[in-house]
Amino acid sequence: MTLDNFVPAKSGAPPWAPFFAFALCVLVASGATAQVKIDLVPPFVEKSVRPGSTVRDAIVFRNQGPTPLHVTVETVDFEVNPAGIVLERPPGSSPESLAPFLRIAPLRATVAPGQELAFRWQADTPADLEHRRAMVFFRSRPEVERSDVAQVVVVPRLGIPVYVESTNAEPARLEVASIDLERVALAEETLRLTLDVSNVGQRNIRPQGELRIRSEAGEAVAFPINEGRDSVVPGAQRRFIQEIGPVPGGELS
Repeated sequence: MTLDNFVPAKSGAPPWAPFFAFALCVLVASGATAQVKIDLVPPFVEKSVRPGSTVRDAIVFRNQGPTPLHVTVETVDFEVNPAGIVLERPPGSSPESLAPFLRIAPLRATVAPGQELAFRWQADTPADLEHRRAMVFFRSRPEVERSDVAQVVVVPRLGIPVYVESTNAEPARLEVASIDLERVALAEETLRLTLDVSNVGQRNIRPQGELRIRSEAGEAVAFPINEGRDSVVPGAQRRFIQEIGPVPGGELS
């Protein structure tokens, strides 16, 4: 049983989906519940630049629903714990924070149904740049008609991670701390992989790998691991848990 070394995801690998959160607010509204359908492009931002330089780009917000949306932009620091849960931090509180160097315009806008709006951002990077990151959140409150009938309105809050790294930074490097495989109870043809890794490099990485298994009879099968979906930031530890199968019965190697 072998696990190929994790490597950065190839171009076109499945990206991180935007980070989602929801807020509920009670408004005095009438009619059917407002429908919200939003698309953010790109789903994440990764830039490699010279320290002390300026980098610019845009995040495109698409209102694909039938309701006007009042959009507010905010930036926070974030970490990802070993279980893959995103933890928000106040902007500027982390040593790796991009927030103090990040400017976004507009910060507020109303996006009509079917409209596409570019939120342009600029980062004036510090001279000691290695790795900086921030989460850019878009809070989208649907427009509703007011009346005497109370209605709960869901306000989506979607986050796009932005990573800016130095061209001089050391490449990401993953170290495998432990790997465990066990058959899943009541599903003998399924294995549960638990893989603990840490990124000891200076750049973000969206790793991918392959687990190769051989049965007693010599049958060989291979399963992709992570496929570049989840990210491991510099200095972070991650635990990847994945169920794979079907696998042959009996002893495996």
